[in-house]
Amino acid sequence: MSVDYLKELGNKAVKKALSLGVNDVAVMIHSGRRYMARFANNQITIIKHWNETNIGIRIRVGKKIVVGSTLNIAEVEKTVERLVSIAKYARENPLLTPLPEGPFKYTPVEKLYDKKVVEASDKIDELVERAISAALENGAERCAGQLSLGEGTRVLVTSTGVEASEQSTGISITVRAFADSEYSGTGVSCSRTLSSFNPEKAGEKAGKIARDSKNLRDIEPGKYDAVLDPLVAADLLGHVLGAATGLSVLMKSSFFTDKLGQKVGTDIVTIVDASREPDTLGARSFDDEGIPTQNTVVIEKGVLKSLLHNTMTAKAFKTNSTGNAGWIAPAPTVLKVLPGDFNEEELFREVKKGIYISNNWYTRFQNIREGIFSTVCRDGVFYIEDGEIKYAVKGLRIADSFLRLLNNIAALSKKLYHVHWWETPIPSWVPYVLVKEVNFTKTLF
Repeated sequence: MSVDYLKELGNKAVKKALSLGVNDVAVMIHSGRRYMARFANNQITIIKHWNETNIGIRIRVGKKIVVGSTLNIAEVEKTVERLVSIAKYARENPLLTPLPEGPFKYTPVEKLYDKKVVEASDKIDELVERAISAALENGAERCAGQLSLGEGTRVLVTSTGVEASEQSTGISITVRAFADSEYSGTGVSCSRTLSSFNPEKAGEKAGKIARDSKNLRDIEPGKYDAVLDPLVAADLLGHVLGAATGLSVLMKSSFFTDKLGQKVGTDIVTIVDASREPDTLGARSFDDEGIPTQNTVVIEKGVLKSLLHNTMTAKAFKTNSTGNAGWIAPAPTVLKVLPGDFNEEELFREVKKGIYISNNWYTRFQNIREGIFSTVCRDGVFYIEDGEIKYAVKGLRIADSFLRLLNNIAALSKKLYHVHWWETPIPSWVPYVLVKEVNFTKTLF
């Protein structure tokens, strides 16, 4: 669908809402086409293609905000009517602010759209085969996974003068390689542009980890220095960035409550919400309220410098929106951890006795207010001694706190990796991370 048509659709919904007496209204439309291939046992099992348009609508009636959506273009006006009727029963919002007054000037994010990604939809089988071949050449016996690519248009229209749009593309692959049934490894590659996409690297990494996992031994639980693979760092530090939103701190459901301006990590830790990072999934030029995005330094040299805000939480903190709306809650867009001084070999050599974790899953909070969590070590997990990987280990879980983790980060690699897959919903640029004295327990399975 054309941008002009989507803007017309948005304006139609805005006009309908105003005719029903709302105070302000915003309409966000996501429209695009997507291609997906799944593979298992070294073969593609399914290739799908679909087009989809989602229309999100946010209305304000007095001090009440109601949000809804529809996938049916013909139902836009009826959806508005339903939201207005629901508003009668909604509770007043104590943080309520009107939508920001536009228009705004937007600077496009670099490398957000690449037509070659869409053209690659004719070569999905070839891209998958390249990943599978690389995994098999590096020790895997079989592979499974998924490749997705597509393009999308994002349009925002509000009753307060915002009419914004942008187009983007994206491509990603996850490869899970197996050596026998017990040994596995995962590799990913993702990008906005085809030139930065590397399915071979994803397959190569997955294959090597699966192969090296064969020399498997038990290990006693306890505290070990840990090297976090970028897959693990993206997940765990994504939870750190997610805890730095204005609403979570206001609700005291964050381990950063009452810590703004305080030291929360070591001096080498700088974490940015990098909404404007070029060639990055998740990057965007405007947020859901129409505010231009920015790169926000959340933790600078270990100090919690800023929270992430929409206009409502910004008002509560007597500051400005960071361009991270969320109609109801602000949210992170892109996690970026500034690089360190070590190449990867040097980082591993810093470890006398420790664990390298190549992947993790099931990260869960035991106490969200204190940041106490656990996560299961998945795929290849390896014991390190005097800087060398000695053998694979099994049955470990990290059981620690995020604040302790931040305060025990000892080294970061120079190179950052672009990570985004089902276990890391926040697209990320992250290094290898060395954390001292991480607490490991045994899993129950």
